[in-house]
Amino acid sequence: VGLRGHVRLDEPHRLSEFGRQCFTRSDLHVGDHDAGSFGDETTNGALADSTRATCHERHFSIESTGHHEPLCVLCETAKMQPNPREMSADELVLSHFSLAREFPIEERVRLAGANGFSAIGLYVHQYRRLETEGRAPGALRELLTAHGVSLAEIEFIPGLGADGSGGDGAAEMEATAFRMADEFGCRYLQAIGPASMSTAEAGRAYGALCDRAADHGLVVGLEFLPFTDIVSVHDARAIVEAADRPNAGICVDIWHHTRGANDLAAIAALPAEMITGIQMSDGPKVATNPDYFNDCLANRVAPGAGEFDVSGFIAAVRTTGCTVPVAMEVCSASGWTAPEDHVRAIADGMRAALSSP
Repeated sequence: VGLRGHVRLDEPHRLSEFGRQCFTRSDLHVGDHDAGSFGDETTNGALADSTRATCHERHFSIESTGHHEPLCVLCETAKMQPNPREMSADELVLSHFSLAREFPIEERVRLAGANGFSAIGLYVHQYRRLETEGRAPGALRELLTAHGVSLAEIEFIPGLGADGSGGDGAAEMEATAFRMADEFGCRYLQAIGPASMSTAEAGRAYGALCDRAADHGLVVGLEFLPFTDIVSVHDARAIVEAADRPNAGICVDIWHHTRGANDLAAIAALPAEMITGIQMSDGPKVATNPDYFNDCLANRVAPGAGEFDVSGFIAAVRTTGCTVPVAMEVCSASGWTAPEDHVRAIADGMRAALSSP
């Protein structure tokens, strides 16, 4: 992206306009008689403008022409990767399943960066395939850096982990997840059921998973899924409380909330620290497909394009004081056929929802 303009240094409002833009290169022209003061950040608000996005760095170089013709001041910015473990509530994550399971990693990262996502989530099996192909961690790291996107979330560990019903298969997925966390500083690991055991036993299994995850800097979110025996937020909370680990939490997904217990009061009653993951989408109130599993993997839409109570859900989560970033999980068979439009729509829809009173 290029941006060029002729700006006098006695026009600070125009410099500030340039300073707030998210661009990678700009040429600002000023007269030589102003060159002495150009580097003074007190004089030039654009250079020190604190309102500009913090994920961008500014680099300036000045060459004097030796006369009063305009000189070129080169301003370059580079989008910086957010630290996944320091992301805020207004940052968005592009979840793995918002695009097709085998969607090319290059396009996945490009679309995330182009639409302002701070990070992506990645399915452990795709990461393992990238390892097998020799593209992870090195080439993946370069790709993420080039687009200013982080790898923040890891999908997913089944059966509450190796000590639960997930068994050896879950143990292999855990090992992959922990390599991802060590290489990329990921923030979040998703876990699902089935539990297939008592709440006390499920708490022990989930707690053991959380202990292993903590060794790699991860928080864990248990997602309630109406097609498993962890049906609702009530079930998930009981297991998390039984686990009693500081990094053990719940993933609150608006689809499974709405199509399940649909209990906003229970969401709002959660302790802030218990919400470790948020997944947003929208959809019709009446299921398109009577098969819950297939319906939730094919018929989600961008926030605002469906009939869910998106604003009510956001308000309930905010009531808790939760500050984790928002992950967009918009599984859509139609969206997967038009990924450019789909990713743009879910980003725009979520930002509109978050900015609503």
